[in-house]
Amino acid sequence: MGVCVSVHTVERALADEDATARRTRAAIATAALRSRSNATFVLHGTLARADGVNRNGRVYPRETLTREVSAYDALRVKTGRAYGRLEHPRASDAVRFRDASGTDGRETSHRVVETYWSDDGKELYGYVEVLLENAMGREVLAIYERGELLGASTRSWSGLEVRGDGRTYVDDDMELLAFDLVRNPSTVSSHAHGMLVPVDRAMYEWPKT
Repeated sequence: MGVCVSVHTVERALADEDATARRTRAAIATAALRSRSNATFVLHGTLARADGVNRNGRVYPRETLTREVSAYDALRVKTGRAYGRLEHPRASDAVRFRDASGTDGRETSHRVVETYWSDDGKELYGYVEVLLENAMGREVLAIYERGELLGASTRSWSGLEVRGDGRTYVDDDMELLAFDLVRNPSTVSSHAHGMLVPVDRAMYEWPKT
């Protein structure tokens, strides 16, 4: 797994700052990284968390999430096809919601290029390449240039089960489709308040597909 040294510096700074200072730092970091990263914009942060209750009141069981991430890695990440969108499609439109092919460049904003787990196996981190050749990718860049941050949110298809502890659990039939970029992520994380931060492309290399 690759390690980007600049990630930890940025995330520590973001965690210690208030919202105004955080927006200012994000905008400055975005401009600086864009000036020397060969027209590539990369984000890093938390993609998902296992066993914890998210802001939507749901729990992704560790065994189920680990299984789906492994399949997602093999089928999508390692083949360069781990595409996502800016904000989730409506779940009521099942065909559009389940389409993670990335063939519609009008709606595709990014692709996940690597995932890895925290030491305790509960928090999934990842690197995300923003696709600046697409309109939605340029919108993501514009959001960061304004000093705002986005988080990652799991787009998956599954049943839900309310268990005896009163919590709503994602069923074992879960199918992980994509990680979308959203303004209000449901994942609760200590990593830069759960938001994705810009990192230096030059410090992290992956195979181009």
